[in-house]
Amino acid sequence: MSEKALDPGVIASKLMRVRPDRDQRASQVCLEFLLTLVANSYTAPSHENELRSPKVRRFALRSLVLGRNFLEGYDELIPGSSISAEEYGRRLTSGEEVLGSSHLDRAQVALRSLVDPSTETGTEPGQYLLMPFHESMLWYDARRGNRRFTVRKVRMRGTGVTLGRALLDPPPNTHEETRRFAREAIDGIRGVLNLDSSLSTIAQGVEDILPDSFHEPATLEEDERRSWRLGANPDLLELYERICRHTAGVVTQGGASGPDRMWQLRTVLALDLATDMLQRCWSAVDEPQKRRHLLLALPGPNRPSDRVRLRSERSWNDARSCFNWATIRTIENTLRELHDQGGIDWSQAIGARTERRLKPRVIQPYESGIRDFRKLAQLTFENANYHRAIDGFRVLLETIGMSAGGTRYRYMSATPDLLAAWVGALSREMPMTSDEFFRRVRLEWNIIVSPSAAAGTALADDLDGDELTLNLRRFERLLIECGLASGLSDRTVLVGERAARRGT
Repeated sequence: MSEKALDPGVIASKLMRVRPDRDQRASQVCLEFLLTLVANSYTAPSHENELRSPKVRRFALRSLVLGRNFLEGYDELIPGSSISAEEYGRRLTSGEEVLGSSHLDRAQVALRSLVDPSTETGTEPGQYLLMPFHESMLWYDARRGNRRFTVRKVRMRGTGVTLGRALLDPPPNTHEETRRFAREAIDGIRGVLNLDSSLSTIAQGVEDILPDSFHEPATLEEDERRSWRLGANPDLLELYERICRHTAGVVTQGGASGPDRMWQLRTVLALDLATDMLQRCWSAVDEPQKRRHLLLALPGPNRPSDRVRLRSERSWNDARSCFNWATIRTIENTLRELHDQGGIDWSQAIGARTERRLKPRVIQPYESGIRDFRKLAQLTFENANYHRAIDGFRVLLETIGMSAGGTRYRYMSATPDLLAAWVGALSREMPMTSDEFFRRVRLEWNIIVSPSAAAGTALADDLDGDELTLNLRRFERLLIECGLASGLSDRTVLVGERAARRGT
């Protein structure tokens, strides 16, 4: 089914380039990104038709890990045995000994501990993922239908394919330094995802027993080709440069284990994508430079008197408002374009269901001669579901620990995992003082923590320097407690002593 110019998804793509989705969490983006690299042997295909799909099943492993038979309905015989794939899956779900195995129940317990808790939402296990620690433990979304599980788009929406192209095949106008970062990133990811372990041997072993048909690459679909083609868009160059630079920093750092680096990669990919979305919204509404920032707070116990916490709440609300107005501006521009092309044919511009909802408040005023496109765009936004962009932004931040507080008083903060991802992404510059570290965080992601990072922004007028200094001290303590920094004196904290790039 072809997409229409005013469809919410098309408007989101027009504004964001990489289309966000409210169900797409940080782990889905990362796993699809890694599966794209692995499926294509860490090299770019010579043509988009040669691209290999990231839709990896691993139904035997999933049955063992998640205790649900993903091989139900598959009656193919296991080679060299008299049991079917369905029966094999049934035995795996309960950890029974099968085909000469032993201690599968113990392996099941160990592997279950690696399930990514951020993906355990809802009751459908087909969307549960393992943490991205080894090639043999990566799989795609699955959904059950007609008595069988099949791999298909559920929460993986093609974003990982587009971002994967950042490393495999950067746009022609990419700087040579970025290409070098991409090569370093690919080598580092491949090295980490192929580290031997007893669990990876088990994971691969339970899959190898299945018939060859289960190991054949999934059919490449048109939407995957479209996601790959999107990666050549020159408008994505700035995002790609950040992804290549930050990924190379994460995977080549010292002092962090392979699993730590992969978890940091998950976080930094989502952060780069989310902040790129916000930057595009700021540009769409011509937000002044001094207001283009996100304030993070580590609050004290008394919310009403914590001005940094309160200002962070406002920063969050400002970001949400910017997404809404940027979407309205995009709808407005689209309405003008369609009108200038000879008038808006609403049945061709939008789906039938949305057309019915817009009929009394948007379509009829337009047909009666109203040409206030800003007002028409605002009414379109209010009467149809155009919240895909802000919901996608919110979900990405929630799943990397940057969104905190309740629904009513939500603000932005940082967990140890997010701090570790910052350190990893900037590892080639480590070590550095905390003041310099948070200035670099501001430059990379428009995130403000410290008074020096707030210089020249609207925050410098809104908050007292002592209040931001206290916020900085709280973040410094958290860095030290997490082992990411050390206190040299009362005023000097050194960040990332162990994160310096390997081999330098």
